[in-house]
Amino acid sequence: MVFFIEGDLNTNSDELHGINGNTKGDWVTGVEHPIIDITEISVVEDYMIPGWPMIYIICPDRFIIHSDPGAQQSSGAAMYAKVSECGYGQYGNDVKILSTTHPEENICDNFSPQIKIQNYGANELTSFEVITKIDGNIVHTYNWTGSLEQYGMDVITLEYIDISSYNEGNHTFTFELSNPNGTSDEDNTNNIEEKSFIIETTGKVPVQLIIDPDLYPSHISWYIKEGNSTVLTGYGYSDVDTNIFEALCLDENTCYKFIIYDSQNDGFTKPNGSVTMTSLGNELFHFTEVEHHSSSYEVEFCVESVNVTDIVKTQLNIYPNPSKDIIVIETINTIKNIEILDISGKLVLKPNIIKNNIIDNTKQTINISTLEKGIYFIKVDDSINKIIKL
Repeated sequence: MVFFIEGDLNTNSDELHGINGNTKGDWVTGVEHPIIDITEISVVEDYMIPGWPMIYIICPDRFIIHSDPGAQQSSGAAMYAKVSECGYGQYGNDVKILSTTHPEENICDNFSPQIKIQNYGANELTSFEVITKIDGNIVHTYNWTGSLEQYGMDVITLEYIDISSYNEGNHTFTFELSNPNGTSDEDNTNNIEEKSFIIETTGKVPVQLIIDPDLYPSHISWYIKEGNSTVLTGYGYSDVDTNIFEALCLDENTCYKFIIYDSQNDGFTKPNGSVTMTSLGNELFHFTEVEHHSSSYEVEFCVESVNVTDIVKTQLNIYPNPSKDIIVIETINTIKNIEILDISGKLVLKPNIIKNNIIDNTKQTINISTLEKGIYFIKVDDSINKIIKL
């Protein structure tokens, strides 16, 4: 099916018919496919549309395999040829790994593995197993239950990994899916993903870089420099990345310069675009489109010394952080009270303590999906930590 979407909120039905306003003519007569005149900006934001005209092919498995800015290369024949590249499920029971995050290439802090899966089978997916391994040894087994129709997707945050249990150096992390609906997976070519990573904690400090971009993440590149030497960089982001999160490791007691570039020389072109860097709950710097509105912007920051051994053996773990919807709190003590405050100190969420089968309620799962994007304080009894809502 072909749909024409008028993405400009200022264009009404009369103008599409060539009547009044700034219309360029009649866009309707002779067009055989439906024309949708949207009234909310959500469609533009959901598809991260960088300009008009723009052509997307959306496959049955919900993936976009082709987009053509300016519609320069898209004859009818070319477009229909692209359709043949769409993926589709061929089996009844098939759970598929779409992507994974954490561990990153270099690790200097504990982490929560995260995996995005899809039901690629024709049958409703009600259960499967996720097995995680480090260096071939099973770390955790997670039993997922729920309900996903074909091509339905879910993001799963897995159990916290304490890196103090592992030696510094090279390691391999493995994600493995099995037993969809209690039976054998009929396609085992999409069930396993391996990631190489390096644990390095001596003299290192964990740092989180969060970029809330405008509609053009592909325009972004950033560099972290120590003196004249570039130590870290990031680029090549997709225009469907609505948030960019990088877990980094930097040298303690060292000062750096962060530089962000925009290939179109206009910086962030939407309200609320921002860059934030934190370390162990402390904000190192933050800026928005007010500062970054040209080809580049730079800020200097310093990373202080920390006792990494104490960090990885902390008695209170909150993960994943940042998070879009769910955070997990783990502590060795009984959790009696939880409060989430905004940066002004105003109480915005007071979750109920849910009694569970963990002795003395030492683990709680909190839904923060109703919160706006930003930085918050979470107070767990007498302990206060920062969390970041994506």
